[in-house]
Amino acid sequence: MSEGALTTTPYKGLMPYSEEDAPFFFGRDLEREIIIANLMTSRLTLFYGPSGVGKSSVLRAGVAHHLRRLAR
Repeated sequence: MSEGALTTTPYKGLMPYSEEDAPFFFGRDLEREIIIANLMTSRLTLFYGPSGVGKSSVLRAGVAHHLRRLAR
């Protein structure tokens, strides 16, 4: 399989999603909305969980992307 073929799939395996991957990131809408609501009500928001559950992905491709889109 060529390297170009690997970059066209929306599934990243263990690599976290980034803001650029937001169109491929789905299924965590409820978590994204809860995190955004917490961020809006408190400047200090702790977000924790076991390694590998997608914390970075939901923050980057979910929360950050959504907040930037709202800001525009």
